[in-house]
Amino acid sequence: MKTKLDKAINSNHGIYEAVFDSWGIRWNRNESIWYCTEKVPPLNSNLVTRALDWKPDKILAKIDAASKAEGWEGWSIKDSFQTLSLAEYGFAVLLDAQWLYLKAASFFPVQTSLGLTYTIVEGTHALSLWRTAWEKNNTARAEAIYRDAILKNSNVFFVLGRDSMGGVISLCLLNKTEDVIGIRIFILLKPTLLPIGQTCSPSSKGNLPGLTS
Repeated sequence: MKTKLDKAINSNHGIYEAVFDSWGIRWNRNESIWYCTEKVPPLNSNLVTRALDWKPDKILAKIDAASKAEGWEGWSIKDSFQTLSLAEYGFAVLLDAQWLYLKAASFFPVQTSLGLTYTIVEGTHALSLWRTAWEKNNTARAEAIYRDAILKNSNVFFVLGRDSMGGVISLCLLNKTEDVIGIRIFILLKPTLLPIGQTCSPSSKGNLPGLTS
């Protein structure tokens, strides 16, 4: 039986695979790690640990060799368990984060009178609006990560939040793996206007818990 941490890690793999597949980038996974020996899109790692006891091995060396041979600016490892010490291999901590878990049964959408609406992106024009909003909080180009082809993936959901005038006030990115919905990105452009937990209009991809009208 999978633990909550197992499901969280698998959910992370799901969005990586969706992004990489949209670019035609090959990836691999075994019992210990998820990895890619090619140059990856910005803000994505080449190696993600799947087992607590994984230690640097020949795959790490293979990725590092490819990085040097092809002149990458750098590459990263995502330590799912926060246990690795990789300073001797030239790595430094870039980001420290935690997995958060919420049972769908514990989610109760709130009702508001602010005239806010949330929709799941469908079509390249709406995705372009999502990317433009995302770039207001990031230095990387969104199109270098989330290309139009990712819309073909039925397990990935880009969400736009708008105010009563139609202006974009928030956005998020969700992905579905087995019985888990992973919240990959959640950005508030106007946080004072946004009530957490409001419902979202359904899309042709189907409904998600907490995202149905």
